Amino acid sequence: MDGVTLYQNINPAKDHWLSAGSGMRSCPYQMIFSRDEARVEISLQRSETAENKWLFDQLFGEKEQIEQEFGAEIDWRRMDDKKASRIVYAQPFDGFNREDWPEMIAWLSNHIRKLEAVFSERLTRLNRQVRVQDDGSLE
Repeated sequence: MDGVTLYQNINPAKDHWLSAGSGMRSCPYQMIFSRDEARVEISLQRSETAENKWLFDQLFGEKEQIEQEFGAEIDWRRMDDKKASRIVYAQPFDGFNREDWPEMIAWLSNHIRKLEAVFSERLTRLNRQVRVQDDGSLE
């Protein structure tokens, strides 16, 4: 994957996804490839539900700007009934068709770079805010 440095220290596996650190604990960038789509996402999966929802809400507050910078509408999955939240961008692909794989890989490579470019500084800023919380409550 030309130009993608996020995964340079990740060992190959047989999973259908790759995760790489975002600089914020338990909030990895992920590339996922399945039988019917490829997607890139940020998974907010910290141990505290409240932190995940707070992080999501902070990012969602910048939704318009983020989507403008990213160049497309993003699927914002707060998932109130779950601990985690996700920010997802997906594209349909036939994952069983090997002829589609080069296009799928190029798509994943391009969009994970875009995702990192748009969210990197924001996650760094939010990580600093999370760390300064003394009593564990985020407001």
